[in-house]
Amino acid sequence: MFSHVCMGVTDVERAFAFYAPLMEALRLDLKFRDPPDLPPSIGPMGF
Repeated sequence: MFSHVCMGVTDVERAFAFYAPLMEALRLDLKFRDPPDLPPSIGPMGF
């Protein structure tokens, strides 16, 4: 069992389009997603 997994991507929207259906099929919920106009962060609210 994994507690969390981190992966770097160069195209966030393309990666989301790929991983969102995969995560849904695995019954894993999206916990947060930064708005597209914010710089990348490592967690909710930049934490």
